[in-house]
Parts: sequence; structure tokens; C-alpha cells
Amino acid sequence: MDPALPALQQARALWQGGRPGAAAAAFRDAAAAFPQSPSALLDAAKVLGQRGDLAAASVLLQNAMELPDRPADLPFQVAQAWRMILREAEALALLEPYVRGAGAPQAHAHLELALLCERQRRFEAAAAAASQALRAQPGLPEAQVILARLALRRGERSRGEEILRALLRRERVDPFTRLQAGAALAQSLADAGDPPAALVILAKVKEPFRASTAALAERGRRALLQAGELVAALTSADLRSWWAAPDEGPRFAQLCGYPRTGSTLLEQVLDAHPDVLAVEEREIFARDIQSCLWKREDETTRPTPAALHAIPPDHLRHLRAAYRNGLEGSVGSAAGNRWLLDKNPLHTLALPALFRLLPGLRVIVALRDPRDILVSCYFQAPPPNPISALWLDREAAAAHLAGVLELWAQIRERLPAEAWCEVRYEDLVADWRGQAARALRLLGLDWSSEVETYRERAATKTLRTPGGHAVVEPIYPRALGRWRQCERWLEPVLPTLTPALQRWGYA
Repeated sequence: MDPALPALQQARALWQGGRPGAAAAAFRDAAAAFPQSPSALLDAAKVLGQRGDLAAASVLLQNAMELPDRPADLPFQVAQAWRMILREAEALALLEPYVRGAGAPQAHAHLELALLCERQRRFEAAAAAASQALRAQPGLPEAQVILARLALRRGERSRGEEILRALLRRERVDPFTRLQAGAALAQSLADAGDPPAALVILAKVKEPFRASTAALAERGRRALLQAGELVAALTSADLRSWWAAPDEGPRFAQLCGYPRTGSTLLEQVLDAHPDVLAVEEREIFARDIQSCLWKREDETTRPTPAALHAIPPDHLRHLRAAYRNGLEGSVGSAAGNRWLLDKNPLHTLALPALFRLLPGLRVIVALRDPRDILVSCYFQAPPPNPISALWLDREAAAAHLAGVLELWAQIRERLPAEAWCEVRYEDLVADWRGQAARALRLLGLDWSSEVETYRERAATKTLRTPGGHAVVEPIYPRALGRWRQCERWLEPVLPTLTPALQRWGYA
């Protein structure tokens, strides 16, 4: 048995129990106490890397690669660790030579390579790796889904749909893989003008997944409820006093709203400005900062206006520095005097805490026709979390979307006008330069010609959100008004969405 296992089990329990700070310390201690244990080094690297300490994670992973009696598959394990901390280039640098020299074909390694190449838009390499995985393990469902997605991307609709339909007819397929296959087939059918058939498939593949994600969905509902209770208790004086507090450090901005609103496109446009450093959807604030903002991380007390007001200034400064370090570390770049833009659509729920932490915070909210948002979210198949679990059900998804939009409507009423702006996806498609200029003005920035190069810059990045591949293409209007293809499906939840439709002029 690995002598580090008892220490690692304790550290993992802390991590899974929602105590990231204590867990990180425990993983560091385990790696220091057992420097010859690959598990101790890898586990510590994953946790520290996810918290934005890439320098420490890199040292641990290098130490693992230099172990004298390392397991034969250790390069594969280290590559997986790099991928888990969102450093795909480092993962590929290890994985590609590993699969070439691994000897006997290893389906899991080729599959990992295929996923990484697909994420980096290296589609031919992804297809080759997925085919190798199938040769090593005929019928491997995950590899078939990748090949089907790639065929659909090439315009080979019949081939892609045939692979997916055959996969859905099989009995022994992992539920999440079945969900991904169904979502890919449904999207293809919808794109070809057959939304009713697409919705039938989605309902079928989502149904067995709902029971296993019920607890996650309840967490998502509870988080929205608690955020609403806090916002209801806050006054305009509360938020304005936090916003106007002396600015003691770097300039922070948030890009939030709701998923599937064009926020990835807007983020990439703004990130091309020389005075903006954008960070794409890290969990640093929600997991590492908010958990100990007004309480110790082992406590479960809810935030109240009084508790937020009572946070000691020294504690705020410490957490502000930790937040900045985590964001900068996660992208391997220091913000300097640039605006540090944290793009995370559902930070809308955390805006009161963010305003308390970050004096002078600027908030850019991405909006879109709520009907288009709902349809787009329902067609997604991301890994299960408290939000995506709600997208498995039309009524639950509509209620959550309506609740988040109502929450933002209440927050903006209490903020000074110079603290926020809204950017509609429809306006972004019609005039992206004009909308980008509006968002930049909120940050006090003039237009820069470098913003015009956002597509070229995006093409060099790994964009992990579902719509990331579209950002490198010319902006197109075909995603506007897609809800009309699903109008009958939307009818039962239109009363839920009507307040938001009326508030933002979509009715």
C-alpha cells in the first residue's frame, strides 16, 4: 500500500467536504512528507493547480517525472493532471510522445489525446487518436462520440448521425456518454430543421440522468434561493458603500449574466484590449474565496448584510490578494495595471459578496432573449454540476434562468450607474465593435486597434466553453431567434419567462 494513502484520504475528505484551504494545506503536507509517492505529488499538484498556484503545481509534476522508479504509465498520469488544471499544452507535450512509445495500444491514452486535440481544434489529430482508441478497444463509446462530432463538424451529417444512432441503440453505455451522444444528435437534427425530433431524443437521454443528479439540482435551487434572500435584505446604501470604499489594489471586473448569452465571444473581444486580462470560468472565487469571506470555511452560516459589513479590513485585503493571485496564476500572467476580468456567467449569484470584496468593481452583464438561452441550455450536455443538473428538465431550467435574471434586476437597481452595463447578444452580433466600445468605456478605456485581432488571438487559445469553437469564426446571426423552432416546446414555461421577456423588451 502507498504509505501516503492515509494522509491523502484525509486531504481528499477535506476537499470533498468544501474546505479547499485546509485541503490544500493537507495535500502540501502529504507531498512534503512522501516525496517518493506519485499519488501524493499528483494529488497535491491537481489541487494547487486548480486554485491557481501553477508554480507549485509545476514543481510537483516535474518532481513526479523525475522519480527514479516511476510507473510506466506515469507520463500519462502527469498529462492527465496537467489537463485537469487546464494546461492543455503541457498535457499534450507529454501525452503525444507517450502514446507513440507506449508499445501495446492503450485505449484510454488515445482517448485522452483525442479529447485534448478536439478541445484545441486540432480536428484531424483528434480523429486519428479516436480511431486509434477504437482499434485498441473496438466499440469504445466515448471514442465513437468524438468521431461523430468531428464528422458533423466536417459537414458529414449522415455519417455522424449514423454513428450516434447506433450508439444510442446499444444497451451498455455509460449514462453521461449516452447523454453526450444524444445531445450531439439532437443538435444535428435541430440544425437540419427538425427540432421536434431533436427534443424527443433529448428527453429520452436526459430522463435516466435526472435521478442521479437530483441532489446536485437541489443544490442549484438552494443556492439561488439563498442569493435571493441576501439580495432582498441588502439596501442600495450597502452596495454603494462597498463599491465606493477606497480602492487599495488592482482593478477588477466581472463578466457575468447566464450561460449561453454570448459571454465567451464578448470575453475574447475584451481580452484583446492591451489593458484587459481576461480569465475564463475558473472556480477560484466561488470555491476558494467566498467559502471563507464572512466565515471560516468549516462553518455553514449564510451571508447577511451585517456579516458582510463586519468583515475585518485585514481579512478583506488578504482574500483580495488571494483572489488576484489565483486568477493571475491560473493564466500564468500578471495583470499589472490592467483590468482583471473574471468571466463566469453565474457569478451573478455572488455579486453582493464580490462587491464587498472588491471596491470599485465593474460588472458587465451578458443578456440574450431568455427563450434562446433556455433552448440553448437544454441542448447542452456538460458534466453534471448544480446548474447543468437543472438543465435536464425544461421547467427546472426555466425557473432557474428566470430567478437569476430577476436577481440581477434587483441588484442593478441598488448600484450606481457607473458600476455596470449590459450587453445583449443580439446587439453584439449586429455591431460587435459598438458593444465592445460600450463595455470598454465602463472600464474607462478607449478603443484599441488590437481589439480588431480578437479572432486571431482566440485561435491560439484553448477555449473550453461549449461555444468556444465559434469564437474564431466570423460573427454570424444564425443563432438568433432559434427559440422559434421550439415554440410549442416552450409554451408550458412561457409564463415563467414572461417577466424577464417584458423587463428586457423581448416580449
